Order: sequence, then structure tokens, then C-alpha cells
Amino acid sequence: ELTVYEAVRYSAKFRLPPDYSEAEIDARVTQTLKDLGLEGVAGQQIGSPEQKVLSGGQRKRVNIALELVTDPVILYLDEPTSGLAADDAASLITLLHDLTRATGKTIIMTIHQPAKDEYEKFSHALILGYGGVPMFYGPTSPDSYQFFSSWAQREGIDHRRWGIDKLPVENPRDMFGLITAREAPIYDQMKAQYGEAAQRAQARHAGAKLWNAEYFNDANPIPTYTKMYSGRRSVGTGEGRQGVPEGRPSTRGQFRLLFSRYFKTKIRDKVGTGILMLQAPIIGVLLAVVFGGQADEVPAWCLGALQQLAQ
Repeated sequence: ELTVYEAVRYSAKFRLPPDYSEAEIDARVTQTLKDLGLEGVAGQQIGSPEQKVLSGGQRKRVNIALELVTDPVILYLDEPTSGLAADDAASLITLLHDLTRATGKTIIMTIHQPAKDEYEKFSHALILGYGGVPMFYGPTSPDSYQFFSSWAQREGIDHRRWGIDKLPVENPRDMFGLITAREAPIYDQMKAQYGEAAQRAQARHAGAKLWNAEYFNDANPIPTYTKMYSGRRSVGTGEGRQGVPEGRPSTRGQFRLLFSRYFKTKIRDKVGTGILMLQAPIIGVLLAVVFGGQADEVPAWCLGALQQLAQ
């Protein structure tokens, strides 16, 4: 029910330090909406999937704006492109990519099988196999392509059998195809040994561990591991004390903000507020209809139940 500007401004008011003036908060909100391409819809209500006002891509960007308005150094996003059309997903990834270049922020996100253009906008990729096994960590292009292609070229894999255009691969779709190609013979071997009891999940997990061992092999011809991994580090060896300062931020004025936000929400959600206002008298009337004509003494059925409980 809130407009885009209102929602982002409430987020800023709750989370920015208390010494920010109203003008500074307004400037921060305006700049955030501009960075995310939302200035044109700032006055529109956000809506919902059932009552659409903004598009799916715009609603995703509003979610990101709620976090970005506090100017974080690192931003974590969990599948921000899920449920979006291809054009909206590409637009969102491009926007975040440009944002990191302009502001120097680090954005870490999970994403499933991105297209080539989107995938190569990421500076680094951590590719996890079944069970959360890390198979690769390093630059997206060309390192990830070279790493997975090196196994296929070494083993003489027929890439056409797996629908792969050529070796070495040049896009993430073919790269994921090589992961499947490595799992397939493991699964076939399990079926020959265990029959119907063989599970594809076990084959996927075994394949992921093979990729993991290959990545951490110092003799690997594609030495991404040596560039990215520096070994174990000591924890807590720094001289200066770091961490969250003692105490907590002031909550003064938050009741007023919460009341203001929920008041706007309830006033604009006329159907929901009407149901909320009517349900108490309706329930009262129903209770009166059912129990109003009874005598003041305890009903016989209730006395019988109490006697059984006492026994």
C-alpha cells in the first residue's frame, strides 16, 4: 500500500543514524531511487503480485533499494532474478553491475544457470555442486570455462553427445553441460552395481567431489586455485579490537514512525481494514445468537463433562 518513495524513506528513517537531518534523508532516498532507475515510479504504490501496480522487476528493485538506502559496503542478494522474465533479469543484473562499478560496492548473490551475458558481468563465481560441494571459485571468464573444459579435453569427451557447441566452452550453459557429462558415467556405474537402488543424487555428489579434488590439485593445468586461495588464516590475531560497539542504537521516535507507517497502510487497504473492523462485532453477534438464549445456570452437558473430568 505504500508508495515506492514512502517505503524507502521509512527504511532510511529506521536505519540511518539519528543525526541525519530530514533533508539528508530525502537526498539519500532520491539518489537511491535514481541509482536503481525508480525515480519515474517514486509516487506509485508498490502493489502486490495479486494487485499489480509495479512490474516484477521494479518490485525487485524496490526490495534492493530498501537495503541500498543505508549505503552498505557489502550487499547480499538471494536469487534476485527468480520469477523475472528474461528481459527483467538481464536489466537487473546490468543495473547491479553498473552500480558496483560506480560506487565500489561488493554485491554477492545466488543465481541459477544465468545466460552468458549476465554470467560474464560477475567478476567472480563460486560454483557449488550437489550437497554444497565447492567445485570452482575464480573469475567467471575465461577461467571457469577453461577449468571445466580442461577435463573434457583431457578425457576426450564427445561434446556433441551432450549438446555442447564446442570445446573449450564459451558460455555457462555448455559449462553446466560438462558437469552433467561427468556425472552420467558415475550414475551408470551405480545402476550396474546397485540396480534400482542407485540414486542420481549420490552420483551428483560424487561428481562434485571429483571437481573439488581437481580444483584444489596444485598440478592442475588451469591454476585458478593458486590465484584465489591463500591457505588458512589465523583468527583474532589483529591488535585492534573490532566488532559491534557496546550498547545499541537509540529507538527514540520509532513508535511514531511505526504508527505512521501502519496508519497509512491500513487507511489505503480499505478492504482489509473493513474486515478487521467488522470481525469483532460479527463474532459478538454470533456468540449472542448461539448462547444468548441459555439460562444462567450451568448447562447439563457441561456438568456431565465436568463430572467425567473429575473422575
